[in-house]
Amino acid sequence: MSVLTAWAQNPLRVPAALTGPTYDLTMAEGATEILDGVQTVSAGYNGSILGPTLIMSAGDNVVLNVSNALGEVTTTHWHGMHVSPDNDGGPHSVIEVGATWSPAFTVRDTASTMWYHPHLHQTTNAQVTRGLVGMILVRDEVEAEAGLPRDYGVDEYPLFLIDRILDGNGQFEVGALGNTLLVNATVDPYLEVPAQMVRFRMVTRVQCGAGRRAVVQSRGDGWRTARGPTQHDPVDSHAG
Repeated sequence: MSVLTAWAQNPLRVPAALTGPTYDLTMAEGATEILDGVQTVSAGYNGSILGPTLIMSAGDNVVLNVSNALGEVTTTHWHGMHVSPDNDGGPHSVIEVGATWSPAFTVRDTASTMWYHPHLHQTTNAQVTRGLVGMILVRDEVEAEAGLPRDYGVDEYPLFLIDRILDGNGQFEVGALGNTLLVNATVDPYLEVPAQMVRFRMVTRVQCGAGRRAVVQSRGDGWRTARGPTQHDPVDSHAG
């Protein structure tokens, strides 16, 4: 297996956070600078790529208003959440162009890391490839008492490890094996962190083409996470 070492050059994108009980999301196309000086056609929730991190608590009664400004039909699926079929956002819950879908449910999950994305039959891969993914963090009393970092964007960060095919013009191509590894839609990212325990919430959709294993490097006291003196064991990356 190959080992992929990232030489950090670009600040890591950290998606904004939304807290409930009402979450407003708009799906739309945009353009994002993935490679220096190149505008890549992309799509996101509330922005040009990715989506905000949705922070919920066990037992919350939530409403999610998902508006479709994408220019094509779509859905949004709450991947891993315990919800009814009507609220799941699978292929049967089509959001027409210009429409808003508003599922409402009680959060029945305990503390966990999950994600959301389109899930329409025959278009899921293309829409996710353009960047329509976001993270869901569920909190509960047990997690709160565990002493783990939970100040989002300060000592708790989401990490989407995703490989993508970028063509010669820096545009996304749909396919199984990527040639470029992205972390939060960032190539060769770095992140400055405080001198304390830091918590990373990770979702990986690596299909192995950009390297099956990634070397995680970190450094405290405000230093960049890559190219630091502390190197951890390689982390296996599996799609899912």
